[in-house]
Amino acid sequence: MLTLDDVHDVLIKIDEVTLLEILDISAEEIVERFADLIETRYERLAKDLAADRRLLCLFDEENTNE
Repeated sequence: MLTLDDVHDVLIKIDEVTLLEILDISAEEIVERFADLIETRYERLAKDLAADRRLLCLFDEENTNE
């Protein structure tokens, strides 16, 4: 059986998405846990998310018309 330190070492080497799935961590939990970081980076995040939202809307329109 692996020790706790062994488990930590293995988890550190896993890609982030897989790690979140393994640990069963939701987007809501991430946002709540890192609210201070989100606040610190608010201006950049708001700008990037607005641009991403416009792209997603265009993508959704293209897929709806098919």
